[in-house]
Amino acid sequence: MSLFRGVVIVVVLSLSAIACTTVSKPSRYYVLPSLEDGPEVAVALLENDLSVGVLDIRLPAYLDRPQLVGRAGDSELIVTEFSRWGGSLKQGIQRVLAQNLTVLLGSRHVYRRPWARGADPDRQVGVDIDRFDVDAQGRTRLYAGWHIFNRGGRALIDEGRVRIRLPAVQGEAAQVRARGQALAELAKAIAARLRAGGE
Repeated sequence: MSLFRGVVIVVVLSLSAIACTTVSKPSRYYVLPSLEDGPEVAVALLENDLSVGVLDIRLPAYLDRPQLVGRAGDSELIVTEFSRWGGSLKQGIQRVLAQNLTVLLGSRHVYRRPWARGADPDRQVGVDIDRFDVDAQGRTRLYAGWHIFNRGGRALIDEGRVRIRLPAVQGEAAQVRARGQALAELAKAIAARLRAGGE
């Protein structure tokens, strides 16, 4: 065996060993749960005629990414590269909010934008999220503003803000469930105003 060929073989084997040691671990994918997913929640009788349209969700740019984002402190973010949302986080929040309002209002007529042609919801709901993460201790935080508009979205009827803080839980799956619980609390606040007529 020539010296050159021996060197080539050693280099190839070395690169193979490096590749084996740097293989990335498989990603985990998560979806947000809704009230419909919880066995402890009884789905309301669907007898309410109120129709509601859930508008596109607004998120800070640092949250609008495939990876789960947490906080190490007040100003430091943790992006978990191998823990990802199973789709768009904006669309996931919109889906869960619509499902939660369906349960809480007992209405068959809760839509997500873009809603079907011909649908003209009695109320339109917009949500602006400022914070939606888990801190270093495992505590979930959801800070958001919500807005209720009339049919066609031409006039603001009601608005409010929530600052939801949930106790610490450990493990990513439990923390995703806690995020779902926080969205349920947001939906309850909105549903209360919708039931009151937004007056």
